[in-house]
Amino acid sequence: MAEPRSGGLPAATFRFSLVNDSDRRFAYNPYDWGLWKRVDGSWFYVAPRIVPQPLSFLPPGGTETWTLVVGGDDESAAGEGAGDAITTDRLGGGTYAFETDGSFEGQRYTESTRLAVRFVLSGDP
Repeated sequence: MAEPRSGGLPAATFRFSLVNDSDRRFAYNPYDWGLWKRVDGSWFYVAPRIVPQPLSFLPPGGTETWTLVVGGDDESAAGEGAGDAITTDRLGGGTYAFETDGSFEGQRYTESTRLAVRFVLSGDP
């Protein structure tokens, strides 16, 4: 879930929430999110550059929320998340996707579940 689904430059804030509406724990890495940009019909990876490897579990009814702050003072969004704001001043206008993945209890990790949501940033590309 994304709130809001659109924003504009020079500054915008987006919140992405992973909600476990199932009756099983969801295993995931809160730092292993991805930010992608759609350009000329193709998706291009933007961030992060480095991903720490802790495993976390989202219980049934639990929520994990990431906050993306565009127009922040950091040089990139690499390596942030898990309760911290992901800040960047390196995004232009366009269509983006925020994604993460994991697996439900009893599901093989090789059959993980990938979740993504699109959002739009208005401004110069």
